[in-house]
Amino acid sequence: MEGVGSVLVIDDEPVLQDVLGTLLRGAGFDYHCATSAAEGLQQIRDEDIDVVLLDLMLPDRPGLELIPEIKSFDPHLPVVVITAYSSVESAIEAMRLGAFHYVPKPFKNEEVLHLVRRASERRRLLAENLVLRSRLEGMGEIIGTGRRMQEVYELIRRAAPARSNIMITGESGTGK
Repeated sequence: MEGVGSVLVIDDEPVLQDVLGTLLRGAGFDYHCATSAAEGLQQIRDEDIDVVLLDLMLPDRPGLELIPEIKSFDPHLPVVVITAYSSVESAIEAMRLGAFHYVPKPFKNEEVLHLVRRASERRRLLAENLVLRSRLEGMGEIIGTGRRMQEVYELIRRAAPARSNIMITGESGTGK
């Protein structure tokens, strides 16, 4: 099964980024990289990312601190922690914070690729589940599983109980 989706690697090691970039692109994934926590968070906000590979030791702050921020932005975004400084304590903490998996360096390429495929598939299934639930909750024929469409669905859910008129604007032909 070829990979589909977008993977963000947040790690400050150029060699690791090259290895993972080659591996992930070869499996069909779109590859994004960031060398700091700040850059990684910005890409998560700006890009449509399906899986994050996160190092624990970043130049601007610890990777463990990023997991709650990532989860608050997108609770369904799988985060796979990859670290050379593995310990039982950090593994437990990463999983408690919502990491999808924890992989010590050095790792086997196939192991990481398998985890990314599993995480990507899980995200796809969660998105599909959200769409199906939305249809069951009376959302009708609205289609879309992306992060931005999920924001639109949430806005619709919040506005629905209001007894006010709501004007939807946009370009002609966009399916308002």
